[in-house]
Amino acid sequence: MGEELTAAVAVLMLLAQIGELFVPIAHYLGLLIAASATLLATISLVRRPNFIPKVPEGTVERRRDHSETGYLLSQSCNAFPIGLLVLNPRKQIIWSNNMARKWFDDPNLHSLTCKDLLCTDRNCPACIVELALNGQPTHPIVRQYKMLDGPLLLQISAVHVRSSEDHEARVLLIAQDVTAEHLLSRRSSTGAVMMSDVLSQLTGLRGHEMRVHATNVARWSIAIARRLGVTYEEIDRIEAAALIHDIGKLAIPETILEKPGSLTPEERAIVETHPDLGAKIAADVPPLSDLASMIKHHHERWDGTGYPDRLEGAGIPLGARIIAVADVYEAMTSHRPYREALPTEDVIAYLVEARGTAFDAAVVDALLRELKTKGNGPSGGSWGGRKWD
Repeated sequence: MGEELTAAVAVLMLLAQIGELFVPIAHYLGLLIAASATLLATISLVRRPNFIPKVPEGTVERRRDHSETGYLLSQSCNAFPIGLLVLNPRKQIIWSNNMARKWFDDPNLHSLTCKDLLCTDRNCPACIVELALNGQPTHPIVRQYKMLDGPLLLQISAVHVRSSEDHEARVLLIAQDVTAEHLLSRRSSTGAVMMSDVLSQLTGLRGHEMRVHATNVARWSIAIARRLGVTYEEIDRIEAAALIHDIGKLAIPETILEKPGSLTPEERAIVETHPDLGAKIAADVPPLSDLASMIKHHHERWDGTGYPDRLEGAGIPLGARIIAVADVYEAMTSHRPYREALPTEDVIAYLVEARGTAFDAAVVDALLRELKTKGNGPSGGSWGGRKWD
């Protein structure tokens, strides 16, 4: 009975450690109650006659691996309103409870690694699983996932489970649904979205196409940002910036914007002032001031050949990189005074060719994944003609 009782106490300590990760006292108390129930049930079970099965001589006893105690513990974990996943030192998922399988909705969950679930760019520089395996302190992270009934935000913590004689070290991931509290925190950014929408409508007075373009760029920007796991607050800011990314064109003569032929170098220079003009407009409006950098740099290029400041790589704000890809996709698939709308597969081919040079490869890939869910995807073809504005 001593071994089983020791195991039950270890379970109690582990669950108490899980409880300490949650601020709300209700979670802590609930976990302690569940742990206490597990302990009492374990003590009751080990007192039952014939509880430990007989094994042939020469066979190593694995009492806890296949006992009723293990089954009871598994059932208790499946009843928790949190997601639990256990990973081995190779960062592979080897066990999960019901809630985790429901949230991640993957029939091959136990063939995945932590990068498949946690790392938005597949190259997480500060992996909480790696830190936990090395016994280093970790901080909870928040990740966004796509569910059938809407986005899901999970706060994920990592706990190091020390190795024993029978098992190597493990990492326990604990996921808590924090979607509701994040939705409440979005209220502060809704004012910027509403004001941007009003300004976008004013921009549309110059032409219906400008209003439609701004709305569509905002829609694609939101989709890309969600695919990249961007927080709700930042998605709101990106949406607001996308709605007015071309507001600086109000100062550009219509004769240039609607010119059917090629632009002269002088005309091109005038057009290229619109991001800077738009940023100055936003900077003068308090609710929009923090959108100025995204508006100013949405024509920068990953390789540093864009304008106005020739920023490159990660030096370009993420929101600007997202708007840039959404902008070119919407512009190329729409009618313009100087050309007809281009076939979607040709636009996709252009984006694939330009990923990593003109555009952030991760942002392009996010758009392609979004298009694939809508029945499109990378295919053959090439893009020719005048560059997009």
